[in-house]
Amino acid sequence: MKKYLFITLSISIFFLLSCANIKRISQNQNIKNSEPKRYALVIGNETYSHYKKNIPAKKDAELLYKTLLKLKFSTDIQINTNYQKMRLAIDTFINNLKKDTSNVGLFYYTGKSFQINNNNIFVPVEIMIKDESDFKNKTIDLKYLLNKLKEANNSFNIIILDVSRTNPFNLPVTSLNQLKLPKNTFIIYSLSPGNSVYRERLDEKPFNTDFAIELSKAIQTRGLSIQQIDKRVRNILYKIDDQQVTWSISNLNKDFFLNK
Repeated sequence: MKKYLFITLSISIFFLLSCANIKRISQNQNIKNSEPKRYALVIGNETYSHYKKNIPAKKDAELLYKTLLKLKFSTDIQINTNYQKMRLAIDTFINNLKKDTSNVGLFYYTGKSFQINNNNIFVPVEIMIKDESDFKNKTIDLKYLLNKLKEANNSFNIIILDVSRTNPFNLPVTSLNQLKLPKNTFIIYSLSPGNSVYRERLDEKPFNTDFAIELSKAIQTRGLSIQQIDKRVRNILYKIDDQQVTWSISNLNKDFFLNK
């Protein structure tokens, strides 16, 4: 009888422990599944059909792509992208962010660009810009991306633009603060408004730019918020060359860490 009771008690204890362990595993899995997913789109346009000078973009884009993979971003990279592929890549990126409002997005573009009417124009590799109608009909711009991010309504977005910020058509430029950002958005520019000297000086050089190198280092550094990353890169680049001053715009209401 005692032996029977001992066996019964042992089975009961084993059953209870097993249930508790299953519950704990289930809870851990639910926590893991509820963690925000990270999506990134990296575009590097280097070789243009209608421009003699190439933009040193491919190596920088590849460096950021590898860096973001280390930080657990599901990352798409597009090199030398035409209009249709660029549009499709952005729409796919947005659709991924729409899957859950907790998702985090990061967009990185390096390549030919203009800043006109307070808006950055991203130029596909097959397009020749001759006048205002060309960039309205043949390019993708920052405001298009921002509007799509508003539709996604996800928790946090980082936009990094390593581009020229000149206005070759002499159209009026308004205040940068008039950009309507989606909630919790941080934009980092490699250059201040009206500046293109840095990019032009680097044309056809085969190595990574200082901006991409320092950005890659900073975002991998543990414990830095995106605001601290921005300041670190700006301070380092200014010491290297005081002609290059990075720029940022944000409407953050909280800190965000890429690598805690």
